[in-house]
Amino acid sequence: MLSRRTDSRESRLKLLESQNNPAQAPLVLWLNGGPGCSSLIGLFTEHGPFHPTQDGQHLQENVFSWNKAANMLYLESPRQVGFSYRDETAPEDTYYNDDKTADDVVLALKSFFRAYPEYEYRDFYVTGESYGGVYVPTTVDALIKTLQQEKNGLPMNLKGFAIGNGEMDEIYQVNSAINLNYFRGIIGKDDYDYLYECCKDSIKDGQLVYCDYTQWYTLDEYGNAIAKTFDDEASSSTQHSDPHCSLQKRKNQKCAATIVNFGYDLVWNTTNNVYNTYQDCYTDNVSAVKATKQIVATSRTLNLFSNYEQPFVDQGTFNNVGSTDAMNSFQCYMGDATKAYLNTPAVRQALHIPGNVRDWDSCDDDINEIYYHQQHNDTGAVFDSIINSKYPIRMLLFNGDVDMACNFMGDQWFIEDLAKRNEIPVTTPYTNWDYIRAKGDLPRQAGNQKRFSKEGVTIDMLTVKGGGHYVPTDRPGPAFQMFVNFLYALPTYSHPIDLPITPAPLLDEYQPEPAKTLSRKEADRVYDLPGLTFDAKFGQYSGYLNGVKGNYIKYWFVESQRSVKNDPLVLWLTGGPGCSGINALLTENGPFHPNRDGETLFENVFAWNKVSNMIFVESPRGVGFSFQNMTENPDQEYDDDRSAKDLYFALKDFLDIFPEYKGRPFYITGESYGGIYVPSTASYLVDRITDGEFDDLNFKGIAVGNGQLSGLLQVNAALQFQYFHGIYGKDEHDALMKCCPKDAHPSDPEYFEFCDFTPYIYLDRHGNVLPKDDSNDCSNLVAKYGQDLVFGGPQHVYNTYRSCYEPGQAGNARPNLKKPIYSNPYFVDQALLVSHEASDSQDGFLCWMDDATENYLNLPEVQAALHVRNDNGTIAWESCSEDVGGTYFWQHNDTTVFFDNIIQKNYPLRVLIYNGDIDSACNFLADQWFVENLAAKHNLSLVQERKSWRYLTQIAGYTQQFHKDQFTIDVLTVKGAGHFVPTDRPGPALQMISAFFDNVEYDSPIAANVALAPLKGSFATEEDIGQRDGGLQKPVAAKAENIEKIRAKRATPTRPDPPANTCDPVLDKITALPGITFEFPTKQYSGYLNPSTGNYLHYWLIEHDTDPANKPLILWLNGGPGCSSLNGLMQELGPFLNNRDGETLYENVFSWHKVANILFLETPRDVGYSYRANNYNGDPTTEDLYNDEMVRQCLRKHHNGNHYDVSSYIADDLTAQDNVDALVKFFACHTNYKNRPFFLMGESYGGVYVPTFTDLLMKGIVSGDAKYAGIDFQGIAIGNGIMSAHHQINSAVSLTYFRGIHGKEDYDKLARCVIDADGPMTYYDWTKYITIDDKGNANIKDTNTSSLEYFCGAEVVRQGFMDVWESGNNVYNTYQDCYVRNPLPNIPGKASSSGYKKEDRRVKRDATVDRPVKYDPFIDEAKRMNYYSTDSSAGYYCYDGMDPYLNRQDVRDALHIPTWVTQKWEGCNDDMNENKYVQQHPDTSDVFKSILDSVYKDANRKFRILIYNGDADMACQFLGDQWFTEKLAKDNNMKVDKPFADWQYKQLDAQQSDVGGYTKTFNYNNGKVIVDLLTIKGAGHLVPIDRPGPALQVINNFVHHNGDWNYGLYNEIKIDRKPLLDKYYGDNTDTYNRREKDMLREQLPGVTWNPNFNQHAGYLQASEGNKLFYWLIEAQNATPSTPLALWLNGGPGCSSLGGLILENGPYRPNPDGRTVYENVYAWNKAAHMLYIDSPRNVGFSFGEKKDDNVYTDTKTIDDLVLALEDFFVAYPNFAKKDFYVTGESYGGIYVPTLTAKLVDKIKAGESKINLKGMAVGNGEVSAIMAMRSDPAYFYFHGQLGKDEYDALADCCPGEKDANTDVKSLSRVICS
Repeated sequence: MLSRRTDSRESRLKLLESQNNPAQAPLVLWLNGGPGCSSLIGLFTEHGPFHPTQDGQHLQENVFSWNKAANMLYLESPRQVGFSYRDETAPEDTYYNDDKTADDVVLALKSFFRAYPEYEYRDFYVTGESYGGVYVPTTVDALIKTLQQEKNGLPMNLKGFAIGNGEMDEIYQVNSAINLNYFRGIIGKDDYDYLYECCKDSIKDGQLVYCDYTQWYTLDEYGNAIAKTFDDEASSSTQHSDPHCSLQKRKNQKCAATIVNFGYDLVWNTTNNVYNTYQDCYTDNVSAVKATKQIVATSRTLNLFSNYEQPFVDQGTFNNVGSTDAMNSFQCYMGDATKAYLNTPAVRQALHIPGNVRDWDSCDDDINEIYYHQQHNDTGAVFDSIINSKYPIRMLLFNGDVDMACNFMGDQWFIEDLAKRNEIPVTTPYTNWDYIRAKGDLPRQAGNQKRFSKEGVTIDMLTVKGGGHYVPTDRPGPAFQMFVNFLYALPTYSHPIDLPITPAPLLDEYQPEPAKTLSRKEADRVYDLPGLTFDAKFGQYSGYLNGVKGNYIKYWFVESQRSVKNDPLVLWLTGGPGCSGINALLTENGPFHPNRDGETLFENVFAWNKVSNMIFVESPRGVGFSFQNMTENPDQEYDDDRSAKDLYFALKDFLDIFPEYKGRPFYITGESYGGIYVPSTASYLVDRITDGEFDDLNFKGIAVGNGQLSGLLQVNAALQFQYFHGIYGKDEHDALMKCCPKDAHPSDPEYFEFCDFTPYIYLDRHGNVLPKDDSNDCSNLVAKYGQDLVFGGPQHVYNTYRSCYEPGQAGNARPNLKKPIYSNPYFVDQALLVSHEASDSQDGFLCWMDDATENYLNLPEVQAALHVRNDNGTIAWESCSEDVGGTYFWQHNDTTVFFDNIIQKNYPLRVLIYNGDIDSACNFLADQWFVENLAAKHNLSLVQERKSWRYLTQIAGYTQQFHKDQFTIDVLTVKGAGHFVPTDRPGPALQMISAFFDNVEYDSPIAANVALAPLKGSFATEEDIGQRDGGLQKPVAAKAENIEKIRAKRATPTRPDPPANTCDPVLDKITALPGITFEFPTKQYSGYLNPSTGNYLHYWLIEHDTDPANKPLILWLNGGPGCSSLNGLMQELGPFLNNRDGETLYENVFSWHKVANILFLETPRDVGYSYRANNYNGDPTTEDLYNDEMVRQCLRKHHNGNHYDVSSYIADDLTAQDNVDALVKFFACHTNYKNRPFFLMGESYGGVYVPTFTDLLMKGIVSGDAKYAGIDFQGIAIGNGIMSAHHQINSAVSLTYFRGIHGKEDYDKLARCVIDADGPMTYYDWTKYITIDDKGNANIKDTNTSSLEYFCGAEVVRQGFMDVWESGNNVYNTYQDCYVRNPLPNIPGKASSSGYKKEDRRVKRDATVDRPVKYDPFIDEAKRMNYYSTDSSAGYYCYDGMDPYLNRQDVRDALHIPTWVTQKWEGCNDDMNENKYVQQHPDTSDVFKSILDSVYKDANRKFRILIYNGDADMACQFLGDQWFTEKLAKDNNMKVDKPFADWQYKQLDAQQSDVGGYTKTFNYNNGKVIVDLLTIKGAGHLVPIDRPGPALQVINNFVHHNGDWNYGLYNEIKIDRKPLLDKYYGDNTDTYNRREKDMLREQLPGVTWNPNFNQHAGYLQASEGNKLFYWLIEAQNATPSTPLALWLNGGPGCSSLGGLILENGPYRPNPDGRTVYENVYAWNKAAHMLYIDSPRNVGFSFGEKKDDNVYTDTKTIDDLVLALEDFFVAYPNFAKKDFYVTGESYGGIYVPTLTAKLVDKIKAGESKINLKGMAVGNGEVSAIMAMRSDPAYFYFHGQLGKDEYDALADCCPGEKDANTDVKSLSRVICS
């Protein structure tokens, strides 16, 4: 920058060389106007490189400085302006004019070139603004004239000139200002229309806008408009006395005054800013009005390091509340600041200002107002001179279009006239030009342009949109682009500039003081996790850890809830490879789980951070939110070694962030492929620790869950695991025998079970099992069954028994999720707690958790809270990366090498290898074998033999421990868990890991508080509202039930009387069953059948629910022996099941009476309500026909002591005979069932009852005996039947091992008992060592305790029998656990209905009036989780409501039980079972053979047999029944009709099917008998309880579809639940009013301050089906008189929330789109604001009538009226408040029409709204007027050019219109 006087003359110049190429850049002279104003104004406030700070002491950079493109010369002219002066020795000269000024400039320039010869003949431009509109052309004209002289002494290359907002013609300025003041709203329409009277005689073309008003004013030599006077018109007395003349004079004078006022005074003498109509400075003390507010910190505000996260920006702090400009009030202080700066002594000295020069001021008022004589109020002659000189010149005449001092319209008229006068044609018509800030940015309209060109003269007319008088200040970027494009003569001004606009760094001394330094720990702190429904009492952090250079590993760290300072530090690694650890945090062992809505989080009470500080990482890079900077690290390979190294560096980085954890006990945990990650990382860490490179790490141990420790062992184990879990059939299993022949292992009885099949296969680099030889059958079989069907088979690979029956439910719309208010606080409707959508105990969480997690982590606000890198919006998070997983190199298919390294280094490490025992992906057997092999290899001692460990009261799994030196390894199973142990068995998993960390026994209770935290207040209220909302029925007053409970009492030796009647349909009909909670119109019958003398068997018949007259009959028999079939009715397959109160019944939607009429028979007698009466003729020998000795005595008497066959008349046969006779009696009684298809079914010991019954009945039918006539016997079904005790015991020996109940050491013990076996030990016949007595018990055969046979017998009894029945596991379902037995409630005032103590359990929050919209209630899934048992029926297994219910006297009466039958009803007669019943058939093969023979004898008969098994049962397990059936088929030459295959269960039409189990079909005698063998996946002994849907589909398809097992349940059977009867609902009225329901209790997400007002949101009822969304924001600091205002946005079709969020509401969005800052000018500071989205389907409003697509103003207003009526009903506290209707845009129609409608209703007395007024902003009040005014509006705002506007003149009828008025004549608003 150069600053000097030009010579002895007085003008002062400032030269700023170009920042880019000063040697070649053009030279540009800048002249400010005034006249009398300094050009340093342009330098310091407009386009120079400096802008002064507000204090006037410093300069800041202007990145749009024009000296980036040119050398800028600022000349203070004329003399005495700024620092320019006149020598004191020179004579006084106070006369200034335009010519003298121009001459001085020319002389100054000559002086400049002498001083700076390097600028000679450089391209030269003259520029300026304002009165520069005179300076510039007069100077240019003078320069041209000089240049065109010879020896001119002016070495310049004049190229052009530019004038901004120039005062080129004062008359045009005044004339155009009148129009602009009207079209900018400064004068009104009446005032403007008045001008017609002044101008009608001189209107050009009938257009008022072009009126020449100069007849009414003159311009003085200072440029002021002066109104003419008209006194001379009345000089003569005659004229003076003429009234007409006097009136005309007054009219003329008024016109003159009005025109000067409109065209001049309202421009210059107004409170508007003359230089920018829309630039306002609201206060002089700008800094005082800046809003100050405390920001709630939700994210880091300063980044001192890079973690790829965008910092939080509070846009509110940038809001300029002191002025309207975009430069933080620069326009308001720039003048004063520049003056202060330039008068600083140091600045004057730097600028070489002599000491005698006066202080600098921007303008010299004396020069402007007194001394300067403006010669050129019209510079047209000057421009003509320039054009006529023929000098080639380019002109840019630009205007900011909101300036009034030198407005664009006046200059446009001047230019158009200039071009027309000089015949310069238009070469570019009037069009817009665009500003592009930087390459890649979108173009934005910057203004309009028009070009005239002729013979070397070019005139560019250009507007800058939104610019005022000082265009480079108001629009610096567009102005700079314009300037550059002009300099380089580009064809359009839309060309983007290619010059840097990045600010230069501040000098060191001006660098701001650094803000408080945030540590990485503070920066990564998660302050506010979105959607968290409870208060997390622990710290959490999330950010990125530095792995190998360029790899950034995402972590989420949650501190311990027990002891942050003392608990260990634990790293969690999820497998894949390529799966996210954060996914585990949210779905497994972290403290949060997502709710169904995918937006909120519920508490996981079994989170592992209850006992540890947990780090969850997403590893390797590229997984989840982790990423790789390819510039820093171009590596594209993934493998185990790289992963371990990354984790090593990440851990080091973690301890740098959290140094307090250095030295803390540290553990690595993980699952799945973590079985490789964890040991490989552990080995790497051990190396680094022993090398001394990682002394900070106190590495204590590792825990691997369901780990891929050895891919090879997984293949071998899978071949056995899949078979013993029912996934492969016997044929498939046996096919592998040829691949491992016995003769290859002659001395190894276990050769096949532990055979190494891996020589047939190999594993590729991605872990895929492939056959070594594609042509080898064994290679293909091993690959298929060892991996292909593990991962690609029909079962769920991660949990063998898991099922999702219905699609994962997003949101909370399911009706059964919401718990209503009950009339009785002790009543619980169990039906609401049962999950029909899945088989887990956690409300189907496993079925929807993945979708909910993905939805949650992809919420922008969540990613922001977790500090996820934000390059271009949110990152698309996925739980597993296919890119990473698909390219990952599995280096280590066996991890032994890592354990070898650790053991050999003798590093002190504790290891836990745990497995969920029903996972197929990484099954427990392989990991158990891996540990056993490792122990053998390193001579580890077995220090803890295999034993069970317990969680609360139940066996949770099995464990054993190995040890050597400082190395300990525990191997442990978690019973019933799959691959994701913490999800499947959360309580046991936490106890396990807590014990491991604390180094205590695994039985040790969890050493942490696992109580559920209370919901946050807002969520608790929303939950309560959701529980009550929804139009629940009000209770109907019910009569008090006087229920008399009978005492428990066993039958006495005295036999009761026989019943009054036996089997009478009329008398047996059940008219009212007590306690039923739903409408049940189906007919039921209960009574007695008398099969034999003295024996009375109780029956209960339930007819089909819809078609009892035609549907088949099923007889159901439970087993025992000695158990009641009412167990089946009341607990399994009947239409109602017991609630836990023991008094009420809930609906079983999977009841079998939807398939057929169901007959339940309690048999034999003395079971349930059946009994032996006193009419047995006093014969003591028939007292008990179920005791062997009594049978013998009875038979001796009947056979007179002669020969008899006792074996033909023992208990099973007598039971069968009684059952058959009872059935015959039933058909005789209920004759309507004759000739109806009949099926016999049963379970358990029904495996004997059913075939013996069938055998006897079939023989009778085939014999043709008349009493069997009408019995259409078509088939039998046996569920988990004890058909062969031998097969059950034989199969149980291997089953208990391969299911993890026994260990290998147990299994090995039996190996020594295998003698002369010709096949696998699995099929060995162990019964040679035992006997089975007539009670079904297994006993040791050999009594010699020292013999091998005794040892073998003892082991067989233990492993095959005792450990089945007395292991501590649930014998009926290995994986069903009741952690807490649920007693029946102790209801005050009633006797306890059970012997249990009052239920002691953690208090659970209840999970589940009327608004116009049915909202999905808030559902806290924490309360839907079943913490006390593992079933999906909410602990139904764990309480007994049936026993007390069936012993209620009113129930017995309803069932017609005689009062003299006083024996207590019990589910099973234990005395009969254990002492009196003689079991005849330990194997029923002969019975089945007899049945087959009978069917064979009947030429016309076909018969079907279904043997089905829940595959999780051990009492009568599937494998024993499979072996029995296979042998039965083989022995009877059956053919395989359908080989072993899966069958699919489909519950709903819209869902995908789920594997229901497996099936195989045999064919006897060409289809005479079909035998179906079928398993039901995941079910135990009681299949209809465990898997009710699949069980119902099986039975339906057996009865109706000939065994088409895949026929979907949904096709015929509906499972919709019937409503609960009204009397069970409580009173939910008036609990919450609408205002309370719709209140926003929790702070809105992203609010950055603490609002001090209430708000409500919800729906208002409009017309039928239409719901309008509203948002009420109550006033801040409201008083009783504060009014209510309705706001409506327009469109039509635009949401009023746009007004709320963007305009007048209290919230404004920050740039991140997730947070909002305060609008300090919110209208709710003055009123309560009601925003309504209208009409329907706008914003959140909606219409339910999908075919209603017609929208009209009338319908909209009618809906709004109804909505307002609904609002005031809901908010009566607002009903009397002053009410206003406000709106904008199309609200110009909404608001007045709504107001008019309300006025009509108020006048008619139909409304009490206190309507006070309306307000419309920018309203579309008249579309016609808008159309008429638009052309003129666009023209006078620079959007239309003059030619375009004038072209409309011919389209306007004007005076030809019959309705001619001022408006039409003026052409301003044409019709």
